[in-house]
Amino acid sequence: MLNEAKKNIKLLLDNSGEGFLSFGSNFLIDPEYSKECLKLFDIDNLSRKNVLTVLYDSNFEIEKRILEHIFKNSDKEDVYLDLLPDEIKINNKYLKIRYKIIYLKSEKKLCVLLKILPKKNSLKKNLKLRKIIILCY
Repeated sequence: MLNEAKKNIKLLLDNSGEGFLSFGSNFLIDPEYSKECLKLFDIDNLSRKNVLTVLYDSNFEIEKRILEHIFKNSDKEDVYLDLLPDEIKINNKYLKIRYKIIYLKSEKKLCVLLKILPKKNSLKKNLKLRKIIILCY
């Protein structure tokens, strides 16, 4: 019965039109993710890949520092989550990105939800980077 429920949930996630993935403090993507992620990233397998290199530009030092704060500091999780980019560009597609903190077997994880944005001319990244620089330095 449990296996059937897991299969049904995976089927729902795989057909939702959104990408779902999660990772822990080691930044490695968990083996369970939706099929949509494979389409969004144009990749065959995401399991155990570094989320920083998958989601962000090659210069991801700021995002790394924010994520480290999220995993170390539970008092200000929401503040740090707000500093992460809410839009990214992958393979010439603009994606809306949301983050949720979850706990699996008492381990803190970050769940990432991704959805293609219809038409997007530019990212709001500059404003976010200003906030990040002010808070991190």
